[in-house]
Amino acid sequence: MPITPDEMAARALRRGDESLFDASQEWHRANWHEDPTINPPPATDWAHRAARGIVQELSDDHGAYLEEAFHMERVGEEDRRAIIETMAAIIRRAAVESAGQ
Repeated sequence: MPITPDEMAARALRRGDESLFDASQEWHRANWHEDPTINPPPATDWAHRAARGIVQELSDDHGAYLEEAFHMERVGEEDRRAIIETMAAIIRRAAVESAGQ
């Protein structure tokens, strides 16, 4: 049975919680061998968490281009943070605009 979009979204959020695209290089070096759910830098809010989940979903099984675009070792720390911050801002803005309709 194929996975539903809601199941995919829940999985992406869980994986985003574990694979912290925007965490610092220092955190990744200190925690690479640990369970990532033990000491993760928390998301600042629901939109930040959603952005992490989106990046995790896009970086997995969507072809080499997206996997390369969101490969943690190929994207610098500042750029990773900027990607997540921008996605989170877009998500927040969409929620604000949707609430106004």
